[in-house]
Amino acid sequence: MTMTQPGSPTARDYRKWVLFVVMGVVTLMVLSIDERFLVDRTDEEWQHIAPFQWWLLAHGLAGFMALAIGPFQFSERLRRKHTALHRVLGRIYIGAICVAAPLAIYIGNNWDDDRASAIEGWAQAGGWMLCGAGARLRHEAQPSSGIVSGWPVPMASLSFSSWRGPRTSFPGTGRPKSIS
Repeated sequence: MTMTQPGSPTARDYRKWVLFVVMGVVTLMVLSIDERFLVDRTDEEWQHIAPFQWWLLAHGLAGFMALAIGPFQFSERLRRKHTALHRVLGRIYIGAICVAAPLAIYIGNNWDDDRASAIEGWAQAGGWMLCGAGARLRHEAQPSSGIVSGWPVPMASLSFSSWRGPRTSFPGTGRPKSIS
């Protein structure tokens, strides 16, 4: 009877791929349920986001970049064979976090009248920035664990959005709060 050793080249660990598939499905669910207005210009949500649409665009692009790059930081093969690319992608990831997270807080504080949503935004953006900062600081001691702790934060945000369901109304549509 032949047994495959855990460290042998023929043995594959598919848990990582299952995680990526689950996160991809969750992302598609959120896009179809909560972000459908992006493809429908007649949706009433456009009235709500009109005052901050350009801030939201920058937040969305930076957030997408971080979500797209995050999984590549898990790749042991990329880390081992293409160290320079791994480092460049890590720096881009940290930069994207530094744009997306503060913009989420700014948008939530100034255009969202729902206090629970603002607190959720602070917690998620703060968690993302803390994990990103921790990844950057930990890079020298444990290079392989850096981004691993930071990438699940926005994925948890997507998961919460998928469980919450579509947003049905926004009180105070389109009027920014006064900044004092």
